[in-house]
Amino acid sequence: MASALTGLYAHHHGVRQNCTLLDESLFSLPEYLVSRGYECAAFVSNYVLTQELSGLNQGFDHFDDLLPDKEPNRESYERKAGATVDRVLAWLAARDSDKPLFLWVHLIDPHGPYTPPEGFAERFPHGPAKELSRDLIPDYQFRDTLDLNDYLSRYDGEIAYCDEEIGRLVAGLKEADLYESGAILFHADHGESLGEHGAWFRHGQDLFGPCVRIPFVLKLPEGTPGPHMAASDVLVSVLDVTPTLLELAGVGDPPELDGGSLLPVLAGDRRDGLEIFMERKRARGFTVVG
Repeated sequence: MASALTGLYAHHHGVRQNCTLLDESLFSLPEYLVSRGYECAAFVSNYVLTQELSGLNQGFDHFDDLLPDKEPNRESYERKAGATVDRVLAWLAARDSDKPLFLWVHLIDPHGPYTPPEGFAERFPHGPAKELSRDLIPDYQFRDTLDLNDYLSRYDGEIAYCDEEIGRLVAGLKEADLYESGAILFHADHGESLGEHGAWFRHGQDLFGPCVRIPFVLKLPEGTPGPHMAASDVLVSVLDVTPTLLELAGVGDPPELDGGSLLPVLAGDRRDGLEIFMERKRARGFTVVG
């Protein structure tokens, strides 16, 4: 998230693990936008993104990090997608401003432990029980069963639940007359290992495809040149979030950023020769992969 909101690699912004404050000397996306007259609001759902633990509130006029729900297996708090979307929609309904708006909404679903609302997991049956060894299941994921298919059904259920809430958010943006004229950039921060390479129900320990390939969808404002709908296999990254939104807002692309605007990609640029680096924290030092 620090990389998405700054356009910088971790070795440039310094946030290499949870609960590390973003350096106040660094400029973030909302700070660029506020300087150009934008109102900036954020709604987060994960305790590691609260302002006290992340410092990501810098530049935001409104930063909602009220997290009422304790995780079942950890002493940490979160907010389910429905509750976060409720807060966003209530804030939009009460908003009285003519300023252009940057709205950052972070949802933690799907995330372990997989606990979708009633009825969602049942939509995705995965067949007869397949027992896993207890030592393969992370403690924060364990839900009184060793059945692989139960975990998969609940994971799929959380995805469906999150998708439904995103639909409700989009409907709210339309009602607030912010959809057609606005850019919407949807992305995840990581994927999840579901048995690949011997890793079950986790992320952050490796750099294999299941954890580093993420959904990334950009909807352009009405009237912006570019394809109405297209899929691309061009290499992109969360580093591109800030420069892309800055260009769409007419702010420009600060030369010191590690990411780049995706608008040229929509115009056919293949980004030939581009390299993107990823790193993971180890017990000692870091593993860096190009």
